[in-house]
Parts: sequence; structure tokens; C-alpha cells
Amino acid sequence: MAEEEERIYTIPLRTSAPRTKAASNTMKTIREYITRHMKPDKIWIDPGLNESIWTRGIQKPPARVRVRAVKFEDGLVEISLSELEEKEKTEEEEIKVKKDEISKEKEGKRKKWKKTKVNEKKKDEEKTIKKTEKTKENEKEATNTEEDK
Repeated sequence: MAEEEERIYTIPLRTSAPRTKAASNTMKTIREYITRHMKPDKIWIDPGLNESIWTRGIQKPPARVRVRAVKFEDGLVEISLSELEEKEKTEEEEIKVKKDEISKEKEGKRKKWKKTKVNEKKKDEEKTIKKTEKTKENEKEATNTEEDK
């Protein structure tokens, strides 16, 4: 089976559908668009494209999607995300990973800072306790010396 035709389409997906059916309506819109433009016998949608439509849930599909449609000699059309969309998707995932790493580093620094603050507070409390003990001892000594006189 040799590839007969390959095209890249930007499909507008803004349809007036109830929120609870928006993503499934989007999939129907993609099928209708490809049927209108490529006249296929059968349509096969790549799972990656399906996942990208459903990533934000049923209520908020993307406004448009760029797809790569390949029509084979037997009339089958295979629809998948275009390479540009896939690159953007991987770049977004990398950015999320970097942000997570940065936030973990910041969180670790905060914990260290909190620990040092807690340790400083404990040291301050110990100093005040020692001071109060010393003052009590001094008062006792003073009263003892006064009684001795």
C-alpha cells in the first residue's frame, strides 16, 4: 500500500454544542471535515489526536487543531496530529517538568529555612530559660547573704 495523498489541515472546532458533549462533538466535526475534503471510504483517527482533544476534559476541547491526513490507495484516511503540534506538546511537557523541578527545589529551600527558624526559636527559648534560672539563683544567693547578715 503506497501513500497516495498527504495533507495538513487546520480544522476549526468551535461548534455550538452543549458543554457536556463538546469533546465528542469535536470528534464528529473532525470526521465530517475530513470526509468533506478528502472523500474517504474509511477514516482512522490516531489515539494521540483523540488524547489531545480530550486532555482538557469533555467540556473544553481546543478551538482548532492541526492534523495530518494521509489517504491510502484503498480509500482509508489516517488522521494524526501534525508534527508541529506534537513538537509543541512535547515542549509543553518539558516545561511542566522543569517547573515542577524548580518548585520542588524552592520547597526544599523553604523547609530548610523553616527548620533554621525553628532551631533559632528553640535556641532563643533555651537562652531565656537559662537567663531566668540565673536570675533566680542570683536572687536566692542575695536572700541567703542577707539572711546571713
